[in-house]
Amino acid sequence: MTTAKTIRLEAPGAFGLGVRIEALAGFEGAPVVVLLHGVHGTSNLEEENKYGKLARLLAGEGINAVLVETGRLRRDPRTFGTDRDAWALSAFEGKSYAMDLYDVLSGLETVRRRWHPDRFPLWLWGFSLGGIHAVMTAGGGADEALAEEGLKNPLEGAVPLDGIVLSGSGLRGRKELASGDFFSLPVLDSLPSSEALAAAAAAVTVRRAQAFYGSLDGTFSEQACRDLWEPIRAERKGFHVIERADHAFRNVDGVPSDAPLKEMVERLLPI
Repeated sequence: MTTAKTIRLEAPGAFGLGVRIEALAGFEGAPVVVLLHGVHGTSNLEEENKYGKLARLLAGEGINAVLVETGRLRRDPRTFGTDRDAWALSAFEGKSYAMDLYDVLSGLETVRRRWHPDRFPLWLWGFSLGGIHAVMTAGGGADEALAEEGLKNPLEGAVPLDGIVLSGSGLRGRKELASGDFFSLPVLDSLPSSEALAAAAAAVTVRRAQAFYGSLDGTFSEQACRDLWEPIRAERKGFHVIERADHAFRNVDGVPSDAPLKEMVERLLPI
């Protein structure tokens, strides 16, 4: 059996230290699944990193897994412990949604050059904000979002997608979050409108589309996630609720667990 190779790449970004790409790959002709993290997230192959765990699960099934980490001013979230707001302000102050989207597209262009979609079926799997990026990318909404800030799409031509996966990504956040400081944090303070996101979702056409929702998600309601998923056109679609999982799919009933990650991968393997 072929063993996955660890590959590390970089891509130019619109903000901070640039885009970092890590992959477990080496499976010729197998799908390439690009994992897109949530807002202010970290994505690497470290043992305890959620996306690193997913990459190892996918690679164990012979699937090429690629992690794209967007640009930030610093890469030391452990310095801030559990204070995620302090981390967001320190690492992302001044970064807009458009800049974050640019970073994703730049990373995707590097992935496309390394693993050409003609030989490797390409999937985007986005978590929370990463799912919104995936929809904007696949639905052609990226150019307008970037142009509003004078940015040009770094993707050189259309990238054909075989599939798209959304995990905890919705059309609009819960109302109670809007009344607090959540949407005043960097990147979140300049999200695309629900109308623009809905239009992008309606323009997505792929062979396979899957959405996952944690029943204890405190960021998006199940209906908001269905509203983003339903307009997507695909030959085969699925929406699966993972009971007692949180928004990040890191906990079950508030207790750390890898069960949601394993359940998602198991659901995806047949398609």
